Amino acid sequence: LIQIAKEEMGLKVISFSALKFEPELRKKDKDTWREIYHEEILKRLDEDIDFGVLAGYMWITSSKFCNSLKLINLHPALPGGPKGSWQEVMWQLISARAAETGAMMHLVTPELDEGPPISYFRFSLRTPEFIPLWEETEKKLLKYHLTGLKKLEGEENKLFKKIRDEEVKRELPLIVYTLKYLGEDKIVFGSDDLPLDLTREIENYIKIGGYHE
Repeated sequence: LIQIAKEEMGLKVISFSALKFEPELRKKDKDTWREIYHEEILKRLDEDIDFGVLAGYMWITSSKFCNSLKLINLHPALPGGPKGSWQEVMWQLISARAAETGAMMHLVTPELDEGPPISYFRFSLRTPEFIPLWEETEKKLLKYHLTGLKKLEGEENKLFKKIRDEEVKRELPLIVYTLKYLGEDKIVFGSDDLPLDLTREIENYIKIGGYHE
């Protein structure tokens, strides 16, 4: 991706590995490491950045980093939905016998997964494809409870995988449409019209196999 960005798209790429930066300090004092690491990132960035996108970025950012830049993050749940990693979200949905789920783009704040949402999509977990998987998983939950099911099947549970697969295939369109609408001022930070429901656009994207005007 870095090579494509540089050579084919002519984009400026700055690579600064979190894994390679002060690994011993990260093990001993993660909070201090986080502050120093993100301070180093800020030194490397241009001052006139409109906003940044965190997608697949699993590091918690420092408070100063959040407050210095306008950052948006992809989170695999609806506004007001489960918090945590995508794995934690999937299990919370199963535990709650959720009827629907989705994902959102939200502003990053020092409070983890608490920033105001700017866009989202939703889809039903009660379609014909899902019903037999719920029935199968419900029997296992009655027998093993959630903790036992995690140990027995983990992420190989068919319902877990189906929810995740349906969510993942909508993630990239969510990012693309969010960035597109930000560029067109259809999404304006701080607007009372947010969050913007992009379900229709995303389902159409999937149906026709890509973006069309």
